[in-house]
Amino acid sequence: MVRKQDSKNMSLTDLVLTKLPFLKKKQTKQGPSEKIIKKQYVGRWYVFDRTKSIQHSLEIKPDFSMLLDNGHYQFTLITLTEEKLVLRDRLGYFITITCKDQQPVSLFDEAENKTYDLEK
Repeated sequence: MVRKQDSKNMSLTDLVLTKLPFLKKKQTKQGPSEKIIKKQYVGRWYVFDRTKSIQHSLEIKPDFSMLLDNGHYQFTLITLTEEKLVLRDRLGYFITITCKDQQPVSLFDEAENKTYDLEK
């Protein structure tokens, strides 16, 4: 007659081999990878300052450095999601780029306390 072992008398290996196959990790819906999200921010846009009627060109590089009117600026990545990209400049101010339908639509510059529209 074969006796069923209780978990107190089982070795760790036996416990793992007999119990773990039944413990399935709850699968969660995973969003797009960081690489895919990054692509929606990389590119060239035009920044409109409506108060001064000025247009600037903005290019975001894959390393999240930026060219603003061909001037190079380096930033530290703080947050990267489908909805927003937050970068910090060397002085500690934040730049937040907001997306709608996976396209950047606005840029908030904390140093200026201003939001600008972005267009392709």
